[in-house]
Amino acid sequence: MEKEKIWYVGFEALPITAKSKEDAIRKMQDEIGGLSNPVPIDENNVYPEEE
Repeated sequence: MEKEKIWYVGFEALPITAKSKEDAIRKMQDEIGGLSNPVPIDENNVYPEEE
């Protein structure tokens, strides 16, 4: 089972707790626009917290 960690997402590098890069992007999209209005997020702007 993957452990959740902090991911910094988007231009503003907002911290999101998630299990993977894809999970972090999905959570951020849901928080910003909701499932009915997903916001595009560049995968190149998603970074895990340094160990």
